[in-house]
Amino acid sequence: MPRPAAFALLATVTSIAAACGHQSKVLSPYASPYGVRRTDQGFAIVRDELHRGVDLGRLSPGEPVRAAAPGVVVRVEESRLSGVRVDVRHASGHVTGYVHLAWSAVARGDVVARGEMLGEIGLFPASAQVIHLHLELHCARARGDCPDDGPLAGTLDPMRFMVGCHDPARTYPDEPLALTMPIDC
Repeated sequence: MPRPAAFALLATVTSIAAACGHQSKVLSPYASPYGVRRTDQGFAIVRDELHRGVDLGRLSPGEPVRAAAPGVVVRVEESRLSGVRVDVRHASGHVTGYVHLAWSAVARGDVVARGEMLGEIGLFPASAQVIHLHLELHCARARGDCPDDGPLAGTLDPMRFMVGCHDPARTYPDEPLALTMPIDC
């Protein structure tokens, strides 16, 4: 029987932390995978829903969220339901989206370096049982690596591109896209 996607996500995060030589806050039982996920809506009601990103961590409000790769901020938007969202376009054409921030340290048009602080984790969504960062990866359609149809069209699993915890002394390639953990590990 294949393992659920949550186990695959946790295994990926575990190997990243091990490669970095230390334990990580993201090594919690809470990690919501990309794609179809099963959710408990209370009173034992379970349903499948689509998740266009991954949820990382058992975080505390105020923890920094950092750029997973260098790029240009293309969107900063606030929602009462999900908090602040920051989107960064990278040299590859991909866009990473960081959701559930309390505030943004950047503005549209800002050029950001890998590891640069984008904002801090907030208490969003209010219905969440665990405070987390929702990370999305939107495709570069011109590259041909993007699903064109179906419910997850336009997105990719960001964990496929994750290369480890951010190390300021290391050089990372722009091609192919190399993402580092957007939360401190």
